Amino acid sequence: MRYYKQEKFPVIKGPDKEKELTEATVLIEKPEAKYRIIYGYHGTEQKPEDLGKAEALVLESGFGNYSTPQEAEFLFKEIQKNIKQYERLIEKAAKEKKPIFLADISDSESIMIFQVIIGVLESVSSVPILYSLLEDVREIIKEKKLNQKKLNRRDFIKTSAKGLIGFYLSTPFLEVFLNTFSDFFSKNRVNLQSKSENLNRFLTELNEKIHPEIYAIILTLRNYLLAQKMETIAQTLKKKNKKPEIAIVVGASHYGIEKALQKEKNKRIELINFLTKLPGLEESRKRIATIARFDFDEKEKNWKVTQIFKDPLLVPLEK
Repeated sequence: MRYYKQEKFPVIKGPDKEKELTEATVLIEKPEAKYRIIYGYHGTEQKPEDLGKAEALVLESGFGNYSTPQEAEFLFKEIQKNIKQYERLIEKAAKEKKPIFLADISDSESIMIFQVIIGVLESVSSVPILYSLLEDVREIIKEKKLNQKKLNRRDFIKTSAKGLIGFYLSTPFLEVFLNTFSDFFSKNRVNLQSKSENLNRFLTELNEKIHPEIYAIILTLRNYLLAQKMETIAQTLKKKNKKPEIAIVVGASHYGIEKALQKEKNKRIELINFLTKLPGLEESRKRIATIARFDFDEKEKNWKVTQIFKDPLLVPLEK
């Protein structure tokens, strides 16, 4: 059993035979339930063994609407058709009669696209700054070789400022580059114990802190929202004298779910409340508490909506 960080609740990182954890999974055990987080890439099939013995599966569904049975079933079909990562996990869930839940944000396309555009613009703008910094460094080295000229205070401040600004603007691009790099060399399989994945995790957490203009909705809000709803889903599956295990399958950058699950509920709700007041999320906030449950219909050989319900702690935010 491997514990890779000390938190209020144990965070166990696979592989772990006792907990049936693969190299792409993490398990957080809390008093009310166990939470299995499955990391991967949306364009690559996840191994069915990643699901382990979890009793239910939550899908990262992007921003589609699922507030009515018709909308939920349409979204589920689109997910099945377009997200290769989920294929084998959904098949296993159907075979083992495990319910699937949608609990992601909805109606937030415009603000998410806006944040992506900001990220692209910041990354592009870092190129001339970093190039200018490189030229300054070359010039300093050249002058020092010729006449041993010392770097004066003004030049030092100027060069340092360029370096800091260039680094700040380039970190989102650096994260994308390293994710692509590790994706290629890991054969599209996340390995949480690899050095490249640890570096990716560091950059993701750094960017989430220093670039809220890019990551506040795409990552932070969605991570906290999914964590909150996972706890509510666990309550619906709770049985006497048995702690349920809920799995969620997400993209490789959603490490923040681990932190969100560790947060106290009131702190988590406060952050969700704050972020959903941002311009462009008016419609999302109206449905922020919605959760949709699907069960596999053996007769029709299809997934059907069996319940649409609300997270009780998120309901007040919809008003």
